[in-house]
Amino acid sequence: MANKDRHPDKDIRKAINDAERAGWKARRSEGAGHRWGTMSCGSGCEIAIWSTPRRPGDIAKRVREAVKKCDHNAGAPNIVKQQKSK
Repeated sequence: MANKDRHPDKDIRKAINDAERAGWKARRSEGAGHRWGTMSCGSGCEIAIWSTPRRPGDIAKRVREAVKKCDHNAGAPNIVKQQKSK
């Protein structure tokens, strides 16, 4: 993903990178708005990613959970790890 397409939050950016390594694709939203983009496995699973969420850690966790629960990537290595709650 190009530098201009990077998410502004580091935790969400890390979750996006982990999802991409698991085979998911990030797609930036067109135009202005609060939605940064979406992530999808390419076979039906999709999750929205917001630009400035109130709790960025929750969005990062939702991305990791979506990748973990996706049945379409059953053969992909499990590289998405849950972060410990503080």
